[in-house]
Amino acid sequence: AAARSSSDPGEKLGAWDLALDAFAALFWSGGAKAGATLVALGDDLGPGEGHLETARGFAAFYAGDFAAAVAPLREATSKGRAVAAHYLGAALERTADIFAADKELTRASKLDPERFVRPVRLPESDFDECVEKALAELPDEIRDAIADCVVTREDFPSVDDVRKGTDPLLLGLFRGRTVSEERQNLEAPSEVVLYRRNLEKIADSRRHLKDEIRVTLLHEVGHALGFD
Repeated sequence: AAARSSSDPGEKLGAWDLALDAFAALFWSGGAKAGATLVALGDDLGPGEGHLETARGFAAFYAGDFAAAVAPLREATSKGRAVAAHYLGAALERTADIFAADKELTRASKLDPERFVRPVRLPESDFDECVEKALAELPDEIRDAIADCVVTREDFPSVDDVRKGTDPLLLGLFRGRTVSEERQNLEAPSEVVLYRRNLEKIADSRRHLKDEIRVTLLHEVGHALGFD
């Protein structure tokens, strides 16, 4: 509705980006039939400007079929779609082509610098050092409370997790029992997971990335303690 009511072309494109984001969220939540939705989008959006191609790429990306997302997102990127370039970069990361991924992520940042950034790549050792420093900031009683909680680093949520509904761009995750639950039933240790590549895509500097690692870690520690 916002796209149709806008008389300014720039506002219209921005509104379509919001609509496409909403479509991605709907598809990821399992609330839409992908095929029917794409047909309806094609009828509504019409040819040109890369809208339908972006939607097709979103559908494949949020379904965990990252290789299939590449072609439609590449087509949409060729039409100047910043959001498509960003998702294309994210999809290429999952196909282990980090050089091509960074090229597209950088393209997205140039097309829309207010929304996207050129990714900052941090060596694993530096990433782990940031995690250790953030953990060291915690009061002793909190460190003691989460002593049995394992903190791990992964590049992305697994394909299996994405196909079960996990956001492929998730920054971090707590899984397992909270501190109070663990006191009642000690089984497998709980786990805080930080997704390195996804964190790298939201930071515009090393300092910013280190801050985001810290914030995400503390957020997930909060979940480990039982906060929502």
